[in-house]
Amino acid sequence: MKEKIVLILVTLILCSSCRDNKKLDAEETIAKIVDHQIVFNDKQKLIKQLENDILQIKKKEIKINEINIDSSKAFDNNSLNIIQLIGNTKDRSLQISYVLNKEYNSLYITSGNTILICEGCTIGCLPKRSTNNEGICTPCITEGIDTCFKTESLLPNQ
Repeated sequence: MKEKIVLILVTLILCSSCRDNKKLDAEETIAKIVDHQIVFNDKQKLIKQLENDILQIKKKEIKINEINIDSSKAFDNNSLNIIQLIGNTKDRSLQISYVLNKEYNSLYITSGNTILICEGCTIGCLPKRSTNNEGICTPCITEGIDTCFKTESLLPNQ
């Protein structure tokens, strides 16, 4: 009996340590709101996940420079706020976003939604969402340049 208990405990310890190397899970809390400030649980893990998702979707390596949480109106309904995790390159020519849910003071990636990538210009070309979480990219603001491209994909398998 003691051997079975020890085996179960060892298995649980091994399984919990494996989680650190795993991809982000949909529904996993990625940030908390503390004193009206957003505190990321593991910013580097999030950035790495964004870079891996871009690699899977676009088949090219892109370096994400910063991430932030954006709460803005849905483009088709000004009374609805959509919360997104947005990562962007240093020159802001590519931005990637995930829809987030907020429960109490926790923010988490919503399963069943999409990853939205907007790329092409450094001013404009921002990820926005509709009430059903469909993504659009705003037009480029730079005069004479209309090269904002949208890629939208389901979240890769976890």
